[in-house]
Order: sequence, then C-alpha cells, then structure tokens
Amino acid sequence: DPFLSFIALLARSSQSTYIVAMIRVLSASLSHSKDGARTGVLLRALLCMFEVNPVQCLPFLPLLLFRVMEEMSNGKEEVRKAAAELFAMLVRYLPIEASADDPASFSAEEKEGRLKGRGKISRL
Repeated sequence: DPFLSFIALLARSSQSTYIVAMIRVLSASLSHSKDGARTGVLLRALLCMFEVNPVQCLPFLPLLLFRVMEEMSNGKEEVRKAAAELFAMLVRYLPIEASADDPASFSAEEKEGRLKGRGKISRL
C-alpha cells in the first residue's frame, strides 16, 4: 500500500516534529472514522509508526490504547485484526510509556488526555 509506505518513510525521519504531527493527524482521524475500511488503514498506519519509531510515539500510547480496544470489537474482521495487532504493540510499550516526556508541541488537551489515559491504564 503506497500510503503505508509513505507513513513508514515519515516514521523513519529523525524529525520528531513530523512524527508527532503524523500521529496527531492519524489519531484524530481514527477518532472520527466511521468507515471500516478507512479505520483499518488508520490502524495499520499507526502500527507502522510504532514499529518504525516507537520512542517518538510513546507519549501517544495512553491517548490511543482505549480507542484501539474499542476497534477490537468492530464488525469488520480486517479492522479487528489491525486493532489487535496495534493493541499488542501498544501493550509491549506500556511499562516504559511513563518515562517518555510530553513533546514540546503537546497541547494542554493532549497532556490532560495522556494523564487520564494513564489513570485508566493503572486500573487495568
């Protein structure tokens, strides 16, 4: 898929600004996606970002984890599979997520969302 290849190329960039911007766009798109095929592509793109550059992606983990869990019960098999793969990736990084600093460009809303997500994670 050319889109996922493009995402991988951006993820390999050493510019954290690009990575943060891409994850922010993908995450927001996922939150508003109602189309199963589009949701599957967004989940795969996020998985690609985490596979290629996990350290830069860590601050977004608490913001994404529960949204990804919701998609694991999606009616479309391809979406469930992509969500399960991303969830497995996210869970691997849970122990070190708290050690990652917030990116300088994180908004107050993103910082608050990360803290709330951490609270939910601690109750799992």
